[in-house]
Amino acid sequence: MNEERSNSRARWVVVIVILVVLVLLLLAKCADRAEPTLPETDKHESGIAAVQPPVFSGELRVVSTDGSYLHEVVVKNAEGETVATGDTTNPFPVPEGTFTVHVQGHAFPVTVDRDATVSVSVQEIVGLGKLSMPAPAGHPYPFIVPIVVTDIEGNKIAEGRSGSAIDLLPGTYLATQEDRTVQVEIRKGETTRVEP
Repeated sequence: MNEERSNSRARWVVVIVILVVLVLLLLAKCADRAEPTLPETDKHESGIAAVQPPVFSGELRVVSTDGSYLHEVVVKNAEGETVATGDTTNPFPVPEGTFTVHVQGHAFPVTVDRDATVSVSVQEIVGLGKLSMPAPAGHPYPFIVPIVVTDIEGNKIAEGRSGSAIDLLPGTYLATQEDRTVQVEIRKGETTRVEP
């Protein structure tokens, strides 16, 4: 008889634990549900609220000359307000419309259609120049001396070797080779050569 009571109590404890777990799961599921959000409204001259249609987004992918480096991309509307930001390695959402894209000190227009991914190449739009920086005289390995190119603030833009030219967007950069750093001006369609 005591054993029967003990089994009965154990069953009730198991049932109660299961019910508590189910109630907790139900409460958690209810808490996860987000409150529905209503679309933004504007008041018409008559004072009646008008529902604004949702803003459809497209995607923008900006490819830079040096795919291995991240560059910030800022997208601005006609009023100069920032409407989206991203980087040069990943597509990012932008509203539908025509905007000015700012990247690496250059700005150019782009139009984004609803539900479209627009890919733009900075080098095709802006054009490229080249940097040639031979190794110092008498260097034992004149074709493999590393070159690091940064913007004026010190952000890495590109890297290369003394044996070949580096493609860069037009602009002012700092080029470092071993223990010397020089400021260089890159122009579209030209090769800037830094003498050893």
